[in-house]
Amino acid sequence: MGPKFDFPQKILLAIDGSLFAAAAVNLLTHIAWPVGTVTRVLAVASERPPFPDLSPLSRRAADKTIIGIHPWDRTTLQTLTAQVVKRLRAAHLNVEAEVFAGQPGPMILERAEKLATNLIVVGAKGLNASDAVRLGSTAERLAYESGYSVLIARPTEHIRPLSIVLVIDDLVAARQACEFLCTLSLPDWAQVTVVSVIQDSVTMPAYRQMSAAGWSTPFEAEARAAEVVDRLHQSGAQGRIAVRVGRPADEILAVARERDAALIVLGAGEQDRLEPHRLSSVVRKVIKDSPSSVLVVR
Repeated sequence: MGPKFDFPQKILLAIDGSLFAAAAVNLLTHIAWPVGTVTRVLAVASERPPFPDLSPLSRRAADKTIIGIHPWDRTTLQTLTAQVVKRLRAAHLNVEAEVFAGQPGPMILERAEKLATNLIVVGAKGLNASDAVRLGSTAERLAYESGYSVLIARPTEHIRPLSIVLVIDDLVAARQACEFLCTLSLPDWAQVTVVSVIQDSVTMPAYRQMSAAGWSTPFEAEARAAEVVDRLHQSGAQGRIAVRVGRPADEILAVARERDAALIVLGAGEQDRLEPHRLSSVVRKVIKDSPSSVLVVR
């Protein structure tokens, strides 16, 4: 691992008044961001389609239906945004805010590009998502299709100390994720579990298995994890190692549950030229099924 670089982040935080957006705000206030980091709070009021051919009575009925689907109008969102700004500034964050009308996914991506964002932060699902939905369409689009690092937030009861699971199975992704995590100036109360999963296979000798990082023995996997732990110690974070054998996504999620992790951090890995934002099936499953917030680093 290379030397530590502390550089300011440009964060775009999308809010909608949901519990998941509140979880995103809460998580942001528990991370020590580099000096000069700016957080832009973005609230998007869904546009109402015009009804030129409707009578006034029918138009009012249509408006009521739309309000029931999208209960947050622009004025309400401005009030909500002011409350979030106050909360973030109380945590000594440099905050700006804006409210736009439009569709959330495209608007978030448009503003992220305009603002040269490093990190998009969004709740795992929005106000109108049912309990059966694990990942909302906006969060899914941002994670799977954008070229940005994305933090997908979920509520958690235990955030102090901040328990983090750092996945290092892909060497490129491990470097991305570790270096990003180290820029956050993690305090000594942040506990990081470095996870490496050796993918089991009946076609391989028992003493030598295949991990996402290549042919590996448990000893080699633990040695790689130890290097990452040393790197984290330089950033003031406590680190420990968990080497598992099994299905990567399942083992990562199992460690997160065991450690009661508030955050899973993993890299998107080396991107394909034809599919520059494609994520592996392991990363997709972790994002969808995780009980914790997930940070995908690009």
